Amino acid sequence: LFARPCSGIPPGGFIHEYRGEVISQAEAEKRGRVYDRRQMSYLFNLPCDEQCIDATYKASKMKFSNHAAKGRGANCESRNMRVRGDVRVAMFAMGDALTSLPAPEYEVAILPG
Repeated sequence: LFARPCSGIPPGGFIHEYRGEVISQAEAEKRGRVYDRRQMSYLFNLPCDEQCIDATYKASKMKFSNHAAKGRGANCESRNMRVRGDVRVAMFAMGDALTSLPAPEYEVAILPG
């Protein structure tokens, strides 16, 4: 699923960028209702800007990662950054959990900022 094998991602290592269409929170709420009826959603909230990334149609492979509930043992974390004025979300490995899990089992911890 990802460009690098799971065993090749060290703790703190870059995995991939979460990409998609950047939309307003209001638009995300509207689309979210439709996606809920379809039982699918690739919305990623951006707490810093009241915006959201919708990876439903325009996306990277990270749209297939699962989010982890608090305390559920996430093995990835997101880091929001600005690149030439645009909000970008990079995913990084946490701890050594990625050395033994296949790619479809990556889970993401969404960190503020």
